[in-house]
Amino acid sequence: MPRSLVAGPERLEPRDVPARFDQLPVVPDWDPDVVANLRDVADRGRQLGRRPDVFIKVGDSNTDIPDYLTQFGQPGYDPAAFGLTAAAPEAVDTWAKYLAPVAGGNSFTRRSDAARGGWTAVNALFAVPAEVAATNAAVAVVMVGTNDSALNPDPEAYRANLTNLLNALTGLGVVPVVTGVPRLGPEWNRDGLIYSFNAVAADVAAALRVPFLNLHRADGDQPNYGLKYVGVDRGVHLSVSPRGGASFLPGDLGFGQNLRNLLVLRTLDLGLLQAGAGVK
Repeated sequence: MPRSLVAGPERLEPRDVPARFDQLPVVPDWDPDVVANLRDVADRGRQLGRRPDVFIKVGDSNTDIPDYLTQFGQPGYDPAAFGLTAAAPEAVDTWAKYLAPVAGGNSFTRRSDAARGGWTAVNALFAVPAEVAATNAAVAVVMVGTNDSALNPDPEAYRANLTNLLNALTGLGVVPVVTGVPRLGPEWNRDGLIYSFNAVAADVAAALRVPFLNLHRADGDQPNYGLKYVGVDRGVHLSVSPRGGASFLPGDLGFGQNLRNLLVLRTLDLGLLQAGAGVK
């Protein structure tokens, strides 16, 4: 039985949180152990009838927002006109396959019942079974932790809660992709805690042998760390190009949500192809 289906936080081997998680690659490193584990999870998903052409979104307000992935699935989206063909030509086929119909539209446009503003990993944990049942998705893209850092600023509590969330997904035959927590504006004075939470997320992903998308490292080179400073939004949510979150024309990758959208699609394409869990 895959380790990820049985390991709870009490079963993780004691280890130090990696001090330099920010040196991990941005797009996950699909080492053989991760690929083998995800194939096991995907096999379980196939036995349960999970759909390899559907993914779900799991997270908080940065996920429950129209700028996250939604534009990919809207009528008339043209990957060439919006720069996807130039930015990630290898991912265009994956984009097209995830246009498969599902309740609420498609994987990109469906408003996930496992993502809401203000949510923590515990909130997402309780919502995941219903979202999986509604979609039969084979894949989940997870980004949660910002609210955990405010409501329960204990990295070890976050470790336990994130582990439980990922184990719930793999137990349902759903392959999870863990996205690191984005930074917050300096006025929130949480840099050290966000760094620790990202280190924990990377450590949990390694322990459970699931992929970790290192958004914290990616947005470090963006203006304002890819954060939005518009109106009352002061460095909490990711910024978005005026052309929308799925535009990758010149200048668009300077916006946090645009970069995240491209990295998620590239991860779905590159990694899940290797794991035999995706759409190709």
